[in-house]
Amino acid sequence: MIAEDTALSFSTFIPASATLIAALVGSFLGPLFAFKLQKQEKEQKIKADYITAGNYAIFTVMSQYNRLGNVCKQMIDPVRTHPLKIVVMRAMLPAIEYEDLKFDMNSQSFFLKPKSSSKLQITLRQTLTELFLEYTKFQIAIRAINNRTEFLLKEAQPLLDKAKMRYYQDTPDQMQVGEEILSLPQDMGKALGYIEKALGHLVYQRLAQSTDDVIKIVDDTKNSLLSMRDKLVDALKQLFPENTRDILRFEPKQKT
Repeated sequence: MIAEDTALSFSTFIPASATLIAALVGSFLGPLFAFKLQKQEKEQKIKADYITAGNYAIFTVMSQYNRLGNVCKQMIDPVRTHPLKIVVMRAMLPAIEYEDLKFDMNSQSFFLKPKSSSKLQITLRQTLTELFLEYTKFQIAIRAINNRTEFLLKEAQPLLDKAKMRYYQDTPDQMQVGEEILSLPQDMGKALGYIEKALGHLVYQRLAQSTDDVIKIVDDTKNSLLSMRDKLVDALKQLFPENTRDILRFEPKQKT
């Protein structure tokens, strides 16, 4: 009778102990799994925020490119090869802004954070440095455009008006100086002589130089911005190889 009671007590103890252990394990593993899940979700959100910041940097680069592309379309391309581009290249009004296309460098600081190979770290740091330099180049290009516009309108155009010098876009093969009508390109040398005489040598040289500078700086900066776009895309793909589909390229509005 005593043996039967002992067996009965032991058999009831086993499931009770198992239930207690399971409860204890569950009470430990439950929060652990919840913690790991929360940590994973946090890491995914941080990664998504980094990719969003990277995409916005690419978008900003291409917005800068498109702003210069608009300058090319309106101001440079129509007269790029014209011998009289010094005076026929139009002024850009109103003055072009650039502060609205400034990079938020703090949001790009994740380029400096990853624990990756030394080669990738060098690439990421170099990309961030070049991103900052690109904005400086963009500023220089915009200032060159605005400076030429201001000089043309305030210094050169009054002298051209005083000499009664006219050039019309709808009659590109003619130029009027006073009562004289010059045929272009036959009278191109004569026309350039009139322009220099009207402006004076120093104003003529400065306007010619600023015109050539604008064309070169804008062209070079556009090419540099496209290259920066590609470097950003490549860097982000190296940094987030599992999320390459989320990295946006953004194509230019004006095809080159």
